[in-house]
Amino acid sequence: MNARRMYASCVDEDGIEAEGIDTILSFVNTELGGWPILQGSTWNNATFNFSRILLKLNEYWSSVLYNIGTQIDSKNSSFQGIRFDFLGYLREFYLLANITLLDTDIVTVSELEYLRNVSLIINQQSSLTLQNYMVWRFMMSQASNMPKHFRTIRQQFDKVFQGINTEPSRAIVCGEYVNNIMGFAVAKLYINEYFDQNARNQLNGEQTQGENIADNGGLKEAFFVRCSIR
Repeated sequence: MNARRMYASCVDEDGIEAEGIDTILSFVNTELGGWPILQGSTWNNATFNFSRILLKLNEYWSSVLYNIGTQIDSKNSSFQGIRFDFLGYLREFYLLANITLLDTDIVTVSELEYLRNVSLIINQQSSLTLQNYMVWRFMMSQASNMPKHFRTIRQQFDKVFQGINTEPSRAIVCGEYVNNIMGFAVAKLYINEYFDQNARNQLNGEQTQGENIADNGGLKEAFFVRCSIR
């Protein structure tokens, strides 16, 4: 199972140390347009494309500045709405994938004040500053998958920024990582293992919509529903 292999590779610290950071740096250079803070004057400003790098980061579960995604409607679990803050940006992102966002598509708009302010800040920054910031955010989000030296750097940052004094155990980090990426698959295994047929019927929407959310929301939601059913 992919989830099991993902977890095994995540807890394999010897393998992580052996791999180093060459793979992720290669990804940064080929997919994200490089990192000026490392490349210095050799970084090519002409390669910078704000929309493209945001879209690419979102493909790898790394949202920077704007969060783009879908979420399950709590009143109708068969419905998924687009959740994003700014329709114009969303249209551009979808066009990059040759998808046209229609006027009939439902978009949830929130935090308009943040959008206005961050847009002003973005427009005032150089492409070099924006590229450095977005790649830095991506690298920080991937630090848990890097060798110990880099996880220590991230831990020092978290200690100052969030007051977190110790790094969580590898088992916890990897469990959360797999659930975030493959929550549906993991929840399905959990449901099949611990729920009787009547409970599974409820989760499949035959009885209540609220319980059906667990069938689409990941392991944590499945666990909470199991407790409520019991």
